[in-house]
Amino acid sequence: MTSYERFCRPKLGDLLSSLKLDKTYDRGKDQYLYEGTTAYADFVAGFGSIVLGHNDEDLAEALRNFLNSDRPVHSQGSIRSGSAELARLLSELTPSEHEYISHFANTGAEGVEAAIKHSYKVMLDAVNDLYEDVSKQLNDFFHLHNLDEDNLIVPNGKSLIDFRDSLDEYNLAEFEKAQNQPVYLALKGSYHGKLTSALKVTSNKSYREAFEGLSGITPYFLDEPGLDKFDVLLDDLTVKFLYPVLVDQRIEFKEKKILRVAGFLCELIQGEGGIHVIPVSTLEKIKRLHVQHAIPLIIDEVQTGCGRLGSVYYFAQTVLADAAPEYIVVSKALGGGLVKLSSTLIRSDIYDQDFGILHTSTFSEDDLSAAVALAFLKKLLAPSTLQDFDTKSQYISDGLKGLQQRHPQVIKEVRGAGLMFGIEFHGLDEFSPFFRTAGKQGILSLIISSYLLNYHQIRVLAPLSTILKGNHGRKRSSVMRIQPPLCITEADCDRLFSALDEVCKIIEHQNEYLMVSHLLGHPASVAERTVPLFFANKYPIRLAGAQGHIDARTGFVLHPTHVNYLIDYFFTSFAGYTWDSEAFTQWWNRVSRFFDPALVQQDCVVSNDYIVQTSMLMVPYLPEYFKQAKGYQIKEVRNKIQDAVTMAKEIGDDNIPVSVVGLGAYTSIYTDNGQSLRDYEVPITTGNSYTAALMVQAVIKAASEQGLDFQRTRVSVVGAAGNIGLASTVILSSVFGNMTIVGRDEKTSQLRLNASRRQIIKDMIELLDTLLRENDEPSAGSLMAVLLEKLSAGGYIQQGLLDPQALHSNRLIDELLNSDLPLRLGDFAGLAEADVVIVSTNSPDPELIKPDMVRPDAIVACVSVPSNLSREFNHLRRSGQHYQKVFDSGLAKLPENAVIRFVGFPEGENVFGCLSETIMLGFEGTNASYSKGNIRPKQIYELIRMQNIHGFQLGDMELNHQLLSEHTTELEHQHAI
Repeated sequence: MTSYERFCRPKLGDLLSSLKLDKTYDRGKDQYLYEGTTAYADFVAGFGSIVLGHNDEDLAEALRNFLNSDRPVHSQGSIRSGSAELARLLSELTPSEHEYISHFANTGAEGVEAAIKHSYKVMLDAVNDLYEDVSKQLNDFFHLHNLDEDNLIVPNGKSLIDFRDSLDEYNLAEFEKAQNQPVYLALKGSYHGKLTSALKVTSNKSYREAFEGLSGITPYFLDEPGLDKFDVLLDDLTVKFLYPVLVDQRIEFKEKKILRVAGFLCELIQGEGGIHVIPVSTLEKIKRLHVQHAIPLIIDEVQTGCGRLGSVYYFAQTVLADAAPEYIVVSKALGGGLVKLSSTLIRSDIYDQDFGILHTSTFSEDDLSAAVALAFLKKLLAPSTLQDFDTKSQYISDGLKGLQQRHPQVIKEVRGAGLMFGIEFHGLDEFSPFFRTAGKQGILSLIISSYLLNYHQIRVLAPLSTILKGNHGRKRSSVMRIQPPLCITEADCDRLFSALDEVCKIIEHQNEYLMVSHLLGHPASVAERTVPLFFANKYPIRLAGAQGHIDARTGFVLHPTHVNYLIDYFFTSFAGYTWDSEAFTQWWNRVSRFFDPALVQQDCVVSNDYIVQTSMLMVPYLPEYFKQAKGYQIKEVRNKIQDAVTMAKEIGDDNIPVSVVGLGAYTSIYTDNGQSLRDYEVPITTGNSYTAALMVQAVIKAASEQGLDFQRTRVSVVGAAGNIGLASTVILSSVFGNMTIVGRDEKTSQLRLNASRRQIIKDMIELLDTLLRENDEPSAGSLMAVLLEKLSAGGYIQQGLLDPQALHSNRLIDELLNSDLPLRLGDFAGLAEADVVIVSTNSPDPELIKPDMVRPDAIVACVSVPSNLSREFNHLRRSGQHYQKVFDSGLAKLPENAVIRFVGFPEGENVFGCLSETIMLGFEGTNASYSKGNIRPKQIYELIRMQNIHGFQLGDMELNHQLLSEHTTELEHQHAI
């Protein structure tokens, strides 16, 4: 971890590092940034802050001259001549006949904040004046007619004083609405900064939602259709004060209205929003609102001004040139790339004289910044500076649009003007899973940025807003911003075009390896990159039931349970190259936190003409990440699983909602068996109950086929402290006579085992109570039968039923714990003595259980995902050496021979029990969470009942994704030879 990650911005630092964007530039000159001797062509240019180039010599000279002159930087409470000169020049350069007064600050967000504060004060003063006027009229009316009340008809039969008080309260409420809930209008997609008020008028909700309550501003984000319907909003945006008038001795109301809209903020090209040029038609409608409703216009030129688009004020080139906006905000390039500076220009005829005292800053109006800004404007306005601006802009535009024409499936649109362009890539729905996921989530543009930086020494970046899901409609996109300085050359641009052409070809060939191999420490060769291998889309997205009839919907959250499954699904092209699994895993465990859940597949299952659609959503984490996550990572992972549950819910509609969402593998474990999730949005299930039911059925079936004496069979359970292991132990205690729960030798493991043994005995007593009430009994010689004998001997069985006190007696459990009840604690060494070994852990270790740990003829059933059974078992079976009843369990078959195929899923017709339970609950019409938290034996028996009703079956035995029937066939073939 770098110092930047540790002490500055940890998550951003991690993102930059995981994508190898974490360069440390030690020099900048003109259009280049340098890391050592390596020069990088800079098409980011400080997100618009660099217009003349890095460390422009003339501006650097102005800075040095100021410092050498010993002029004070801090001389607050005096006349700041440099700032005065800069303010005069900025006013003169506007296209308006009005003069403007500048309020200086450090950043664009501060500039916007100043405009908002001033416009709010102007609006509220006007509202207050009207309120005071109406209040005076009301009071005068009361005093004028107070003595003549008997001759007046007062509304609602009130007394005149009550009428006055009610009207006064109403008017006060209207005033407070304007005071506490001022309205600002802005365009959808807008970005105006991250200070408290500026943030409220920034469109992307991801920026706003964490700080929503800090400001009372009510924002309205409009698009062009919204502007057309603005009159519909007028009533909500208007403060209506009422005052009385007398008409034929009847008191009636009159209204005085005023808008509580304090301003309309407008970017002319939305930079952070994705480089969207605001259409002329939209600007004309904004201008009309400005005139018709006297809504103050706040032009945000933070990024578009000061030369980025060929003039000091870009609005001067648009239909707003004669609009005389009340406010103009400039920043970024105004400081010449050397100082932090912004100016809020306020039209002098609406300027509030108190504002210059109410809104001040220690670091504003320093003459050092003013000196650099004056030098910048002087050079910018020199005839030679912008003489080839249009030519250069057109060259970039033509080059980028040429790319779009050559690669229409990859590049959706090129947009922009001047030296401010954006390339939007398609969502790549028809491409391989990695490209379509990265494309739709906006991360693709960052990966492309990394590719260009590391292979071609070209620096581009994405607007962060486009990769955050808080955009209107929750739409994200992959956008590349191209904002070079004026000194960029055609040769630099040609390098950019060539590099982007290379990237587009790689995407068209669906070659994920070439796009990310440099992130793994194995950069591809020039030959590999320029002539990329083609790979077919192995996993096109399947949306079953999207057009046809369905009766119910369910969702299922999963994750890649092994790095090979992740590679097979997301990175198919790796099959054509040599790669390091460990390096890839390390990289993915860093970058996966920046990927969101994705819909990967939909399937339909039919039973008795009833159709259930299930939508599968993948969270990106590998098991190792779940196990290693600490601190903030734990919350992040849980939030991402919650996001997946919410996404699954939103697939439904009012007609056919999603009735339940299942949790697969570690998504269940990591959310405390679903308990940390919000199931008031949609019911959830971990699937643990049916997984346990399937495992119990499989073990009993295998033991029967092997002819074991259940009374003498020794059963060891690895992972009995877990949810499935504990519940399975309780159920099997009614069948088998000798059980051992197994843990590691560590002290914490032994403590958990002791606690589990206690809980198992408690649950056995509860299950026994249920059996006796149903006139049933445990199998003769079983562990539970022994328990029944002990309870009978202790006087806890009366008239064939359990004494209710036994269900809550800690003393009884203590006695049983200290008895010879054949429920023992064991360790891994003791597995060699077991006839049946059950494995149910949350360990990702694929070699946890090895052949030398168990008897060759033992039944070994594992429900862990990923499996804890060594692949050595598979090899020994193939060679004909025992271990014929070692298998992965918890697998089902769906009704009517339905098959769900997905990477990492079981073989043949098998399906994981957790997914099967989710689908089964869809058939059952369950509308409440099911296997959430600790599962109970009752739920297991209930699911076995549902299984028989809806046509689910116990799955075929398989081991490490190979059906045991295949082993048997292979073995028979070997013997025949």
